[in-house]
Amino acid sequence: MVSENIQQNLVPHQYEDEIRLIDMFKVLVNQKYIIAFVTVISVLVSVIYALTAPEVYKSDIYFTPPNKDNIQVLNIQIAKNNQNNQNNQNNQNIQFIEEAQNITNYSTDDVFDEFIKNLNSRTVKIDFIIKEIIPLIGRSSPKEINPVSYLEIFEINIKDKKSLENSISLKWDNAEKSAELLSKYFEYVTKITISTLTNDVNHVLQKSILKLENLIQFKIELAKQKKIDEIVRLKEEIKKSSVISSRKNTDLNKIINDKKFSNIVYNSNMLSLLLSNTEELKAQLKILKSRESDDAFIPNLRSVQKELTLLREIKINPNLLTPITITQKAYVPQDRIAPNRRSIVIFGLGLGLMLGIFSAFITHFIKSIPKGK
Repeated sequence: MVSENIQQNLVPHQYEDEIRLIDMFKVLVNQKYIIAFVTVISVLVSVIYALTAPEVYKSDIYFTPPNKDNIQVLNIQIAKNNQNNQNNQNNQNIQFIEEAQNITNYSTDDVFDEFIKNLNSRTVKIDFIIKEIIPLIGRSSPKEINPVSYLEIFEINIKDKKSLENSISLKWDNAEKSAELLSKYFEYVTKITISTLTNDVNHVLQKSILKLENLIQFKIELAKQKKIDEIVRLKEEIKKSSVISSRKNTDLNKIINDKKFSNIVYNSNMLSLLLSNTEELKAQLKILKSRESDDAFIPNLRSVQKELTLLREIKINPNLLTPITITQKAYVPQDRIAPNRRSIVIFGLGLGLMLGIFSAFITHFIKSIPKGK
């Protein structure tokens, strides 16, 4: 009995639902022209937009970090002792010598990081836009264009330093120009990176040279002062010998107790030694005064001068530096990435049907309202 009652209660509801669906279908049939009109208008609008929307092409460059050989020009080694291994000088900026000292030491990751920093630099992008993009647009005055609005044409994808999928893309409304502009931008960033790295190396090199020059100057000045001190000492020794020799008959103890020579300890043999060495001291003084250069007597001066000469001979050749390895050059894209005309038209068709059905029900609702109300 209970199941029969439930079935009896369900039958009217199912019947009412069927009636409502039939009524809705009748409404759609009666308002088919409105639905068709709205749908056609939507499709026409979408077709017009798909045909008139500017085409967008995207070109890509794929790259990886440089090889060690490509950045070797940045790494300078030199040593104080340059006696062996002269045949190993394969690079103009590297001296493979025993006890080699690194003046600069760049890794491939260091160079790659510098390149990526410049590649992502907002300033670099804006400078490139001002130099290359704005003149290409052909406006009468560059002031009419905001360079910042063109930053979105760049798309940089860096996954990992060792990844082969690292890339930069440039979007433009012309296939050939997208590849051309991307190549120019990549070359522009490469030049900036090379300039930055070589300037850094030259700066370190100049600091090292200045340091050695100051060291050499210090050694020379110190040698001059030592020479002056030695002359003073020899004069004092000669004076002492002369005084002692002129007072042969004077009591030795009196000489010893003289305050002028209170810092000297004499014994029985010292007098004869001083008398015999007077001429030798004078000869030493004469030689010392006539010496034109003290360089030969300065410890390690020649090795420092040699090191300085090697540093001065080093010239950084930017043409030997490759801060990035290109795995795929910019190519001219064959297909546009936008607009997707098929998707636009399908979207317009779907939107038109929904708007048409909605318009149909609104129209039916308005017509169903009694005129008196």
